[in-house]
Order: sequence, then C-alpha cells, then structure tokens
Amino acid sequence: MSVRGALALALAALAGCAALLAPPLLRVPLRELGEPRTLEQRLTLTRHGRSVVLDGVADVSAARVQLIATTLGVRLYALEYDGARVRAQPTGVPNGGLPPSAALDDFLMLYAPAAALERALPDDLRLVAAEGGRALYRGDRLLVSVTYESADPANGRSRLRNAALDYDLVVDSAVVQ
Repeated sequence: MSVRGALALALAALAGCAALLAPPLLRVPLRELGEPRTLEQRLTLTRHGRSVVLDGVADVSAARVQLIATTLGVRLYALEYDGARVRAQPTGVPNGGLPPSAALDDFLMLYAPAAALERALPDDLRLVAAEGGRALYRGDRLLVSVTYESADPANGRSRLRNAALDYDLVVDSAVVQ
C-alpha cells in the first residue's frame, strides 16, 4: 500500500470518530490526572472493518496534556488540553472531520481516575467503574466501554469500544518518563 493509500485509510477510519459531544465531553482538571509522565503508544483503530495503526505520544504535566499521533511518519494530529480547552496544532494533513476532542475524550476515558471522570461528566451521563474496566452510559444506553488487560493501564494494553460511534481502539501503552 502506498503512503497516500495508507493516509487515506487512516483519515477515513478517523473521520467517523467524532466526539460524543464537542468540544470535549470530559473536562477533567489536570491536577486529578496524577503524576507527570510521558506515554508511548501504539493505537489500532478499527471502524467499519477497516483498521489503521497509529504511533502516539501522550505527555501529561501539571500544565497540559499533549497528544500526538502519526502514521507512516506523517503527523495526523497534535493537540493540547489545558484543563479547559483543546487546541489543535496544524498538521498539514486534513483531519477527516475528527474534532480534536475525540482523541482527548478517549485518552481521559482510558487513563483518568474514575472519581475524576464522574465529577467531570454532564448530568445525563454516568460512569460505571469496576476492576478491569469502566463503561459510560446515557440512561441505559452504553456509549463507551473500556477493558484493561493489565493492572496498570499506562503500562499495558487497553481496549476502548465506542458503541455510540461504532469504533474500537486498542492501545498498547508504556510509560517512558
């Protein structure tokens, strides 16, 4: 597959992954995200039978969360979250309709402490957290589920299923700093 073909596939897969609500659904204060750290990630996004593999870096500090994703050496998105707003940095690659808040919502759903998520949710959503995972509901409708395959999600594999928007995300993550 050519680089152009791979990018087209990546953008098509990302195009449907809009945030549940935009701009970000989850507004978790940075102080509640724990110690500063940098994660290296391999993300596999599957939607409508098509998969794309992205390389990612997530940098969490007291001042910001920065998320960067590339495929085949091309930056697909770069964004920063300051605890209130998401700012996307221009990448020169069309984003396929993906709002920056989608990547942030997925990151927070995977890594923010459950109590912090619960406090950050709009009134019409509820989080159910249990050992090994969590799920986000609107009424009785499942929106997003997360399954952790290791005791430390930042150093292992996690699976996120967005039932509302019909995509799956597998994240292999390791703390590097």
